[in-house]
Amino acid sequence: MYKRSGCYVTSILFFTLMTPVFALSSDEARLLQKDYQLYKLWSISRDYLFGMTHKTDRVRALAWQFAYVDHLPIRYPQKNAILATYQRGLSMEQIAQAEVMASNISQKYALGAAMSEGEMSAVYPLRDETNTWSKALSPRNKNTGVTGRVLPWSDLDHSEILLRQERVDRDESDPWDNPFIPLTVTNTGEFYITGLAAGRYELFISSLGLNTKVRFGVKAGEIRGLSLINLKRQV
Repeated sequence: MYKRSGCYVTSILFFTLMTPVFALSSDEARLLQKDYQLYKLWSISRDYLFGMTHKTDRVRALAWQFAYVDHLPIRYPQKNAILATYQRGLSMEQIAQAEVMASNISQKYALGAAMSEGEMSAVYPLRDETNTWSKALSPRNKNTGVTGRVLPWSDLDHSEILLRQERVDRDESDPWDNPFIPLTVTNTGEFYITGLAAGRYELFISSLGLNTKVRFGVKAGEIRGLSLINLKRQV
């Protein structure tokens, strides 16, 4: 669903300046909501796979990935390949458990029908005009963002970077209520995003068995450069 640099998996969305909500038609708003639902499913799965904001849980990671794949178009390519990383090493009983959990996830969050191929084609240009991850109506600045690079870095199937806004009153009990912000990540560990609001953020990183969290602030009109993040020095 989401192209990541060099890898056709659900991983990034690159957004520019936020379009006011009233500028979207009801159909466009619905499509963007479904599109961001997919990203939330995928990023939560990655969170559990790498143990970033939650303890590593392979069964839960597979459950969220099942829910993600179930809501892709029927003829979406490489569905089995997408699931292979999550299923590897799990027993048939654990896989069956994850399937039940995935069904419960879909019901709990009223995810609705899978996205069709036509809807997927229609949503691509909309992504470039909006920050679909934002519920706020405050203006976003396309010149406000963050960029950096992580070392050591493995391939995209075995490494991850997730971004979210920092909150002092965060309740971690339900991952659906703690969404990540889509972030562009390349095969060499470089990352960036624009269109952020000024404020405090948390960057979660996992690569080659090393995990860390980086807190930083961004001012309006600033592209914050985090430079080189050396995981061996962070952990």
